[in-house]
Formats: sequence, C-alpha cells, structure tokens
Amino acid sequence: MSTSNNWEQEARVERAAYDGRSIEDLLEDVRRKYFGRYYTIWYSIAARCQLVDAGWQLLEVLDHQSYDQMYRYHCAAALIQLMQSNRWHPDELTRNDDHQLRVRLREFRLDMTERIKN
Repeated sequence: MSTSNNWEQEARVERAAYDGRSIEDLLEDVRRKYFGRYYTIWYSIAARCQLVDAGWQLLEVLDHQSYDQMYRYHCAAALIQLMQSNRWHPDELTRNDDHQLRVRLREFRLDMTERIKN
C-alpha cells in the first residue's frame, strides 16, 4: 500500500501529465470514462478550461451515481471551481445516502445553466 507521501508524489506526477495534454484530450478521457487514479484530471480541466467548454460533460459524470463517489466528488469540486461559486460544496452534490441529492443536483444544474448563459 502506498504511503501518504507516495500517493501525493504520484498524484503530482499524474497532474503534471494531465497539465501537459490538451483540454480536448482530457475531455475525451472523461467521455471514455478514464478518470485517472488520483482525481487530478478534474483539477487540470478546472484550471485551464471555461465552464461553457466543459460544464455539461462534467455535469454528466456528476449526475451518474453509478460512478465512484470520489470521482464524482472531485468532478463536483472542479465544476464549482469553474462556476466560481461559493454556494455549493462537493459533498452535498455527491453523497449517495442523501435523500435530497436529486433535488440539489437539479438546483445545481439550474445554477450552472444560468452561469453559462451569462
């Protein structure tokens, strides 16, 4: 099992690799459901992309509870960063045991739609 330092080092390596690739390639990875091992694809996209370019594709991942909760959590964090919002927290958009999750995701979708329009 990796130690915390190894995990952090491997995550930095993965992030650097993502940062060296085009946004189009990263979004293609997301379409293919290849999210990496260390959740850094989401932050590479958020750091170099606009909401209008990646929002719908990331929202599709967030909407599917069949994906691992941690992938959806980091995807939500990236979407929130792209939206430049402090209204939302990734946990409230990804907790599978939350009976209000569907309601919150609908509200989030509306918020994102408004931000993309403006």
